[in-house]
Amino acid sequence: MDNMSIISSNKIAHIYDRIFKKILTLSSRAVIGLINGSHSYHIEAQMYEDEKIEFRVFDYGYKHALKSRNGINTLEFPQPQIIYLYEHEKIPDTVKIILDFGSQGIFEYKVPVFKLLEHNLEELNRRKMIILVPFMILKLRRSIEKKRTDENMEALRTLILDDIIELIRDNQEVNDKCRV
Repeated sequence: MDNMSIISSNKIAHIYDRIFKKILTLSSRAVIGLINGSHSYHIEAQMYEDEKIEFRVFDYGYKHALKSRNGINTLEFPQPQIIYLYEHEKIPDTVKIILDFGSQGIFEYKVPVFKLLEHNLEELNRRKMIILVPFMILKLRRSIEKKRTDENMEALRTLILDDIIELIRDNQEVNDKCRV
């Protein structure tokens, strides 16, 4: 990959990272639906292949555990999750780090992986993961990058307007009814 491609890929990844972080600030109800719980969570969205992501997740978890320990000698790590926003055949279902504490033992730090593009809109809706729906446009990314045909552009339009926007509207209507 040449330098221009790397710079372009990094800019695109940065844009999606900012979108994901912004989405998480827009609706606490949607975030609760995504994580479905009251414990501490660490969700990392990943746009491109990164062999060090599990180490970053561990590092963030460790820092959180230190800050939230309330003076006790127990470190409670948040429940980690990596959400991959791209397709790649080598993405495992779980990434692991081996923690070797010498004579105290060897432990595995496991991080579950959610591969967004292997799922469909109905499943995201059913699992209350509506917050991830806007990223489903990435399903058409490869075909549009190869060639912008009328057929590809119509598929993108249909996905955005008829599927994604409609699903978001339906969920908004349900949320509005719940508030009444």
